[in-house]
Amino acid sequence: MAGSASLRPALLTFASVLSGTVLIPTVRPLCAALYPTRPGAAHAFLTAAVLGGAVGAPALAAWADRRGGHARLAALAALVDALLLIALVRVTSYPLALALRAVQGAAAISALALIMGARPPGAAHHGATLGASLVIAVAVGSPIGLALLSVDPRAALLAGAALELAVAAAVLHGGLPIARRVAGPRRAVTAAVTRAALWVGAERLAVGAFVVTFAIWCHEVRHLGDRHTGALVTCFVATFAAATYPLGRLADRAGASRVARAGLAALGMAFLALTACPTAALPVLLALAGVASGAAYGAAMGVVVRGSPAERAATAMGVLHAAGSAGMLLGTAGAGVLAVVVRHHAPGASPAPLVFAAAAIAQLAVAATTTDELPQEVPCPRSA
Repeated sequence: MAGSASLRPALLTFASVLSGTVLIPTVRPLCAALYPTRPGAAHAFLTAAVLGGAVGAPALAAWADRRGGHARLAALAALVDALLLIALVRVTSYPLALALRAVQGAAAISALALIMGARPPGAAHHGATLGASLVIAVAVGSPIGLALLSVDPRAALLAGAALELAVAAAVLHGGLPIARRVAGPRRAVTAAVTRAALWVGAERLAVGAFVVTFAIWCHEVRHLGDRHTGALVTCFVATFAAATYPLGRLADRAGASRVARAGLAALGMAFLALTACPTAALPVLLALAGVASGAAYGAAMGVVVRGSPAERAATAMGVLHAAGSAGMLLGTAGAGVLAVVVRHHAPGASPAPLVFAAAAIAQLAVAATTTDELPQEVPCPRSA
């Protein structure tokens, strides 16, 4: 019974994450199809979603932890996400589309935070199961997105909507398993979640700077097609997914700070080498970057899943996802600003070297300021 209870949030997490990751390889062609007169639409499309997620997820998760109603709120957020994804297929007004995208991002990340914060009573290895479902969704999302891209760039929006409708129906039908409330050491939880949020924020900043800029760079500088570019992005995403779980387990034994620091440093070095890398070697470099990214994310996820007590689990997940959304926002928006500056001063130049160097500096700075384990990082007693 406990194993079944643990599997349910994992399956819901898989579907919820997959609804977003199928969009990753389709962002540039999707925005080119929907907003052909807006050259910066891809940056804005990502930025609007992560801004909504950064604001909405921690607020709704904290409300649920205080007032209850996790299942109802998660189902409502998933339903709103699905309806807005469908609406984005038809909306032609660019300002309205960005506004809807912000609300959609808030709904998507809020639903995910509430689902991942569900903690089945008595379920063993729930954190490992949850983490595995997330990284599998990340791994399969890009290949599915590439397949949908061959049909129509808009198909990924409809596929994401279908997944979120299924999530909403499943949550309404079966609810979410919530462990009984127990008192937790607030200071230790705050220290652990803050540190994990910093790692995830830095790692997601790199991803935000990477996704659109890399696609445009491949298209304009390396003259690669969308499918070739999507395959390269998949090299990064797939190794990130494959590395997150085992490196998270390594972090449990060797120390989360040590693993996160090594991952962020390696990710920064990979970004510094990106534009100088020959096209034939890009799959290898991106695979190594994915492993490094997985190290930072896996260490952070382990700290939050182990360290947050049941009565604040959704809030902790909301904060972690908000940090990731904020990092994506800074990375995506910052890349867009740097692109405008470079294009203004050197119309024929690519902004990619400057964007990737800025992202690398951020990774190396966080790695340099991450110290060895502190007493506050000792896992808090779990309620389930």
